[in-house]
Parts: sequence; structure tokens; C-alpha cells
Amino acid sequence: MAASEKIFQKTVIINRAIPGSGKTTISRCIKETLENRGITVSIHSTDDYFLTETKTYQFDVYKLAENHAKNLQSFQQAIERRTDLVICDNTNLAPWEAEPYATYARAHHYQIIIIDYVPRELVEHLVVQQATKNKMDAHNSPKKELVEMMKRYHKYHKYLDRLRPSCDNDD
Repeated sequence: MAASEKIFQKTVIINRAIPGSGKTTISRCIKETLENRGITVSIHSTDDYFLTETKTYQFDVYKLAENHAKNLQSFQQAIERRTDLVICDNTNLAPWEAEPYATYARAHHYQIIIIDYVPRELVEHLVVQQATKNKMDAHNSPKKELVEMMKRYHKYHKYLDRLRPSCDNDD
């Protein structure tokens, strides 16, 4: 048994955040820190399938479903390899978006941690996720799109709040 198996339970992290929240940066920090301790880590982001050869982010709505399928398959392969920590680094704003990742993880006896990044002020998201010469992989999401993502984030947030009573019926 490897050292990592003795001290680290197989785990999946599912990020939940709008672009510009820091989820990818935090995921990379987690990966670097744990790999330095001998724990295997794999990050899976559908955004990676929209990167060009020059690492510029180029979203194409017509490739969205195909790229989500590729990302899920890569995530599943990491679990089949028994990677210690597998990270789903998508927005996962609605519960159904994370469901195939969580279902697969549970079926393979991985514990699941959801990291929920509360949105910043809109102006901050607009600034931090803009592409620059040094940050060509940023999303450049339009303000209107970010506003819609924030609405979806808040719409489903109440279902993930462990402190909210499950019988609470106010919508």
C-alpha cells in the first residue's frame, strides 16, 4: 500500500463558481501542495477543451456538449486509475451539472467535497477574468453573461446550504 493510500481517502472535489472566482487558481494550488506530499491529483475542466494551441480561451457554444463529454470521460478515467484526488473544475452552478461527476465518484467509493465560491462583486469578476498578455486563458465573459451566471448561482445556492431546513418551501 502506497503512503498516500494510508493517509488520504480517495476524494473528489467539485468546484462551484462563476468565472473569475479563483476556482482554477485554488485547484492548482491544491494539486501542487498535495503532489509535493506524494498524493496523486488530477484536475478536469471543460474550459481546457476551449484552449487554442497558444493557450488562448476560445469558447464555442457548438462544442460545449462535446467538450463536457470529453471532460467527464477524462474525470472517469482518473477515478478508474485510482487517482487520490480528482477535481472537477467546472462552474457547476446548477445541481444537474455536477451530478454525473458526483454519481461516478460515489459509485467508486470516493468521498465528495463541494467547494462553493461565493461570487465577488460583478465589477471584480469582470476585471479578474479578462484576458491579458500574461493571462491569455481568461474567459472574457461579457457582463450580461456573468449577471446570468450569478442569478443561476443564487437560484440553486439554497439547495446546497446545509444550515437551511430541508422543509423550507419558500422560492
